[in-house]
Amino acid sequence: MKIVPEPETEKLDYPTAPNGVHTMKFVGYRPDVSGKPMDVCDFTDGVHGSSLWIRGPIPEEGRKGNLWMYRKLADALGDDASEKYPQTDANGHSLFDPRQFIGRWCKVTVGDYGVNRIDRADPAVVEALKAEAKPEQSANISAGDDIPF
Repeated sequence: MKIVPEPETEKLDYPTAPNGVHTMKFVGYRPDVSGKPMDVCDFTDGVHGSSLWIRGPIPEEGRKGNLWMYRKLADALGDDASEKYPQTDANGHSLFDPRQFIGRWCKVTVGDYGVNRIDRADPAVVEALKAEAKPEQSANISAGDDIPF
């Protein structure tokens, strides 16, 4: 069997966050990772990191996908992000672009396979974290197509 190697993507250099609820900064968005219809949103608290994987439906494999997580992400990133989500362009694509909101803090629930829930962070917790923040790496943010909703 012959396989085509997947292209390398820059990943965050943080150990994986333990399972549980964390307040983390949204630090990167990678659309179409490995040439698949799968997007990755990266989060870190400066010590640990975790990723939210979002993919469209694959009917032939019986997969429904989880594009609904874009609405959850928008809601978690703030009122301005949440307001952009339902707005669409002439092709019906959402005007919400996660890259515009990199640097915002969210409350994420990390499970065995990365982020499985995302909510708006408590502002008091964010302020406390900012006061003790460490310098962070920048994530690779590559250009991508609009997100179809």
